[in-house]
Amino acid sequence: MTTPHTEIKSSRIGQLLSGSGLYMFGNVVRRSFSLITMPLFTRYLSTSGYGILSIVGVVQHMLEVFYEMGMGSASTRFYYDCREERERKVLFGTLLLLSLGATLVLTLLLLATGEWLWGVVGKDIPFFPYIVLTIGTVFLGNITVLAYALFRVENQAARFLRLSLIQTILTVLLAVLFVVWLGLGPLGPVLATFIITMAFFGVYGYALRGHVNLVFRWLLAGQALAFGLPEIPLRWGNWALKVADRLILQHLTSLSVVAIYSVGYSVSKIPFDMVVKAIDWALVPFFYATATKESEGRSKAIFSRIATYNVAMIAGLGLGTVLFGRELIEILASAKYAEAEAVVPIIVAASFLQALFDIPSKGIYLQRKTGYLLPLFTIPAALNIGLNFVLIPRFGMMGAAWATLVCYAVMIVLTLTISQRIYYIPYEYVRISKVILGACMLATFGSLASEVPFLTRIAVKTTLLMAFPLGLYVIGFFEDTEIGWVRDRITGLVQEWAGSSR
Repeated sequence: MTTPHTEIKSSRIGQLLSGSGLYMFGNVVRRSFSLITMPLFTRYLSTSGYGILSIVGVVQHMLEVFYEMGMGSASTRFYYDCREERERKVLFGTLLLLSLGATLVLTLLLLATGEWLWGVVGKDIPFFPYIVLTIGTVFLGNITVLAYALFRVENQAARFLRLSLIQTILTVLLAVLFVVWLGLGPLGPVLATFIITMAFFGVYGYALRGHVNLVFRWLLAGQALAFGLPEIPLRWGNWALKVADRLILQHLTSLSVVAIYSVGYSVSKIPFDMVVKAIDWALVPFFYATATKESEGRSKAIFSRIATYNVAMIAGLGLGTVLFGRELIEILASAKYAEAEAVVPIIVAASFLQALFDIPSKGIYLQRKTGYLLPLFTIPAALNIGLNFVLIPRFGMMGAAWATLVCYAVMIVLTLTISQRIYYIPYEYVRISKVILGACMLATFGSLASEVPFLTRIAVKTTLLMAFPLGLYVIGFFEDTEIGWVRDRITGLVQEWAGSSR
């Protein structure tokens, strides 16, 4: 007998999985620049040069927090309040004009005062050309916020994928040309990113042309700002949690330490940034649409079950990253960065906790209670900055890693507590605990194989990763209905294969 908690429409889940797959691949493409170029840049650049790229990336993420102004979330949320196409065009037109006008003013202010401000923050990197080019890149690239929101709500994942693929390929090729053939050093990737972003400003503007009516509605702008601006302290806190440690490391240690830590951090974070963010992009419109079309009780039952599967996916991703962290560093970076392996398990654990934030926070967005997001990032962010200043002088980059883990743990506890008060969802805590337990046990077994020969090590770790679903079955994670569903699918595939082979 099925219940609303276990019976989820297969067509809706199929659409979600299909969209998730396309967005996942598109996000992999978008974020693969650092992954593709890391083996090259870590070998062609000194550790100090790679450290410069790491700090420039930190600055870019920081600026994006303020430039986006929460327009992506506001456009996605208000899209579902529009009943007609005309209303949607007015919405996107208003948000586009608001975004362009506000960010142009911000850009001019930064160019006028930025050199003095940067002199306080960055002691080893010149404001021109590195930071000037980064400011230009963020300004021109900000148009993608509305474009990507439009692609998501209108299920244009394939279009998002094509544009992401072309932009990434062009950026990589130009960066390699500048670094390898022209010898521009760390300036090469920064300049290449700016040039390609400038070209794609026109591309994304063209993509928006049929979906905007360039009129400005003050009421819409005010509502969007009221919804989106609370995201600035949230995203600032997210920035501080993700990248402020590198700025503090630069002040308290050296660019070489920053580079080594950044390699370990990137190896630990990139899988999550690629996969988890893509899943979330597909889940956001699914979440809003389900809450609109289904009853409250059924919606919450669906959200609970989806959350359990989401945690299992994230835990499996984290397990694979921990198991193969050493090998990833050996492949993606040179021997100069071997010390980066030490931070991988800690940063993976922190990344896992960060990824969990997306699950309960959707209820806050659904209820338009974005003001409650303020403490969810600012408190952990302030704690993170303080812990970095305390722990780095004593423990170096390991202090930065532990500070990150502690603060993400604080963040997820705060998020779950607040979100459940605003929009209660009956999460399957017992099943989720089994997922985490299974992943931790297999990761521990994997650490015991770190000193065995290379081929044996790879075989053992691969076996442990593949054993994750079996381990979940052994500890009783799967329900009878789920086991029956898998059995039916396998039986159907076998029968189909047997019929086609006759």
